[in-house]
Parts: sequence; C-alpha cells; structure tokens
Amino acid sequence: MELDKSGLNDRTFGISSMTNPRTYSFICNLNTGVSRWSENAVEYFGLAGEYTDNAAGEWESHIFPDDLPAYREAYNRIISREVMSQSFEYRVKNQQGSYVLVTCQSIISEGKDGEPDLFAGTIINHGIEDVIDATTALHGDSTFLSCVQNILNRHENAAILKIGIEQFAHLNILYGFKMGNAVLKKFAEILSGAIKDRGMAFRLSGSKFAVILYGEYDMDTIRNCYEQFRDRLRYHFFIDDKNMPISVCGAAFFITPDYAGSSMGIRSSLTYAISLSKEERHGDIVFFDESDSLYGKRFKMLSIVHKDIIEGCKGFYMVYQPLIDVKTGRVAGAEALVRWQNEEYGNVSPGLFIPWLETDSVFYELGLWILKTSLSEMEVLAHKYPELILNINITASQLERNEFKKDAMDIISQSGFSRDKIILELTERCKQLDYNILTDAIDFFHEQGIRMSLDDFGTGSSALNLLRVLPIDELKLDMSFVKNIEHSTTDQVLVVNILKVAGQMNIKTCVEGVETKGIADFLKPENATYYQGYYYSKPIRIADFADYVESNYNKTENAPGEN
Repeated sequence: MELDKSGLNDRTFGISSMTNPRTYSFICNLNTGVSRWSENAVEYFGLAGEYTDNAAGEWESHIFPDDLPAYREAYNRIISREVMSQSFEYRVKNQQGSYVLVTCQSIISEGKDGEPDLFAGTIINHGIEDVIDATTALHGDSTFLSCVQNILNRHENAAILKIGIEQFAHLNILYGFKMGNAVLKKFAEILSGAIKDRGMAFRLSGSKFAVILYGEYDMDTIRNCYEQFRDRLRYHFFIDDKNMPISVCGAAFFITPDYAGSSMGIRSSLTYAISLSKEERHGDIVFFDESDSLYGKRFKMLSIVHKDIIEGCKGFYMVYQPLIDVKTGRVAGAEALVRWQNEEYGNVSPGLFIPWLETDSVFYELGLWILKTSLSEMEVLAHKYPELILNINITASQLERNEFKKDAMDIISQSGFSRDKIILELTERCKQLDYNILTDAIDFFHEQGIRMSLDDFGTGSSALNLLRVLPIDELKLDMSFVKNIEHSTTDQVLVVNILKVAGQMNIKTCVEGVETKGIADFLKPENATYYQGYYYSKPIRIADFADYVESNYNKTENAPGEN
C-alpha cells in the first residue's frame, strides 16, 4: 500500500541537512501519521526509509534504554499540545551500533485552511560518538570533556567533581570482577540519583567518576552534598542485600564565566586534586583553587614540567631499581623509572606529576625519551652482563597512538639492546583500553621478541579478567598487597593465591614493595620470580646501579644492598 505523502513534499525540506552533515530533519503529517526523514538521517541511523508510517516506534528502538522515559515524556508533551515547541537531549544508536548524543528541537505547526497539522524538527548530532559504558550506562570520558568545553564556550557557571572508589582492587580480588561490576553499576545509580536533574554523571577510567552540576554553587553546598553521598556509601550500600561499605576520594573545580582555561586543564586540575584527597586528606573533598598559594605553586610546577618536555625533556633523568632473582638472590635486572629535577623545585616525586602527565598529549614524547634513554644507559652494562633484563613502563597514551609501534621499534632496533631482555610494562591506565587494542599491542611486540608485563596487578578494575584474556609474560604484584602481609591474613591469602595462579599459567611474577627482611622471608616459599623494593635498593642512577650489579651479581645469598 502506497503511503500518503501529502504535506511532506515541500522542496525546502532537508535543506539544513544538506548544508550541515551533523543536522538531520524530520516532518510528520499528524493527520495521516506518515513521516519523512532527511536522507542523511536514513543513512546515518540505518532507518527503514525516507517515508514511514511508524516513525515513532522505529525511532524509539534506536534510543538508549535509560533515556526512553524522559524521551517519551517530552514527546507526549508536544504531541498533546501541552507545549508547541521544545528542545531536549538524549542518546541514539547509529547504524554502526554506537550511541551518539543528540539534541532534538521540534515544533507543532497547526494547519490553516484545510492544511494538515505538522510535527517537525531537527536533530543535531554533537559529533562525538559517546560509547556508553556497558557496566554503568553512563557517558564516558570523551563526552565529559565535550560537555565541559561546551560550558566554557557558553561562559557559564558549573561545578565539576571527580570521585574515585578506594580499595577497588581488593574488592575485585576478594569477590571477583562480576561483583566489582555490580558495585560500579550500583555506585553509578546512586550517583545519578543524587544528581537528579541538576547535571550529569560520567564514568572515567577504572573506578573514577565525574559529575557536572550546572549553575552556580559554593564550597559549602558541594562539600555537604559530597559528605551526604559519602555517608550513604559507607553505611547504606547494598549488593544482593549485603552491606558493602564503600570509601571514596573526591575533588571539585568551579567554572565561572570568566574562566579562560581549557577542558583538558580542568581534567588535569581534578587529577591533581583527587590525588591530594586520596593521599593527604583521607578522602575529604579537595577544591582546586588556582589562586591558593599551595595549589598555585604546584600547578605552576606542572606547567614547568610540561614546558620542559616540549623543550627536549629538560630536567628529566632515569633511575633504576634492581630486580632480584628470588631463587639465586642475584640481580636479574632493573625497572627503569623517570625522575625530574628543577632549580626552583629540586628533585620532585614522580607521584606529583606522572598521574597528571599520563592524561596529557606531551607524555608521548616523554615516553619515547624514556625508552631511548634507558636502553642507551643500560646498553654497556647489558653487554657485560647479558642476562640482565630491563623493564620499561608504557602507558595508554602511547598505545593509543598509531605510530607508537613503529617509533618504539625504531628506538629498540637502533639501541643494540637484546630484544629478549626487554620487558614492556603495561601501566594502570592501559588496563582501561579496549582488550583488542591491548591484545594487538602484546601480539605485535611478541612477534618482535619482546616480553610484556602487567604492572600494579590487583589495582583498577577486573584485574583477574585481564589475566585471563591477555597473553602476558609477567605480572607485577602491587606493593599495597605486601606492605602488611606479615600481619594481615587477608593479604596473605590474596598474595599466595595470586602467585600460585600465575605459576600454574607459566607467568613470571615480580613482587613490588619488598621493604623489609620479614616480607622477603615470608614470601620466599611462595615461588615468586623476582623481588623489587627498598630492602634491596632504592631506585639509583646508572653509575650506582652498575656498581650495585658489580658487587651483587655473583652473590648466591639473598641480602640487601648498601644503598
């Protein structure tokens, strides 16, 4: 049966769509129920055709499920003539199966002199494919940055919060990643409920979340909201009727109409502030204030770090922390660690700048410098002691770059360092990348004769699942699991079983944070491959490391070094 297309064939229809590929048009004859879509909408969203008599039903099948109630409410308001025009946002699935954020602007045009009533409008695609997090159903990091930038472009007020779940690694290990995902989902539900219609919630990497609250807020209001949310997580967080107290850390940043910074700058500020909340404030919310003398000084320092990288990694240098073969007690190799010094700030702890740098595009250049410098400095020593291995960290920002594999192999090929003695460590943020990206990178470097390690094992989300799906050669057990191992039954059970599982999978293990003889003695029967920690040596410059190797390489007893 041919559709009645009357009222829908105005030649001006779809002109805006033809001139702007991000804009789609629609029009519906309310008398006949037949609708017309612009051609680019049909193509982009995979609709059945340009004309349809079931536009509402077909369109609803594309809308993200959590957005459907609000969409239907808005749709019914305009169809019932409660309002004659409106604009609202929701998420829609395109032909590739990815969700995008759109703004729908629609009107009712009442017919005159026998003309039909028309329901028409435009749909604006905001241009960023907002892949919805499957676990929490929240927007991701890219949309978070886009929304922050929109606030800056419009010169509006807003409060931006970053909230992280603490000790999430232990929860994953104790209860499994399915329970971990259940916690993330419940956390997101509570967070979204606390915000209500005042803003939006986002899931960032791992167990970190962000919130945008639109409008003007003061510190007391944000602090009270954060504490109420924090208390609910402590005392009223239930999974399957089981109370699971959750601890968090938090940071906040206020955007004002005269703020002249960028969305990336705000994200960096929040990363810095939440590290203070976690390390120094016991989870209390930290407000980033550039005018504060302490924050201003530290943020100025980060700006200098950024500038020094651009100027050829000025002020950066490498240190090496020995890896000890547990069976022989000999030095097996080292982990290369970057440091930074400056006339004004002296030697700066990497914990103050590495978390921030890993979210900045300049880290790619620093990463290549680290790889080149550490291979160069270790080359002479490696020729003398050919069994020495060298562990070098790589980050998500490097793996996300298409050119990284070629750049890395160019440096490795030019170094003369034996490939089978190089181990690339996947750092924490790498674990949040798509498994396909990680597997592809691991397979590539394996083909080049290079081994891969999973750093800080046990931190972040779904650690056991990563062990299951990634073809790694080594895992490094995070130091948080061993610092209290002599007295903590929980840590003892976790560590012993992680080492046992890795051994059964033929994966080598390195225990980080071996700071005392008691820790080393307790762990020795558990068959770890390597120890790393201050009991043996702090990270040291290449000349001191060469001396350390010279004096310890032939030892057969497990003994601490002199450094």
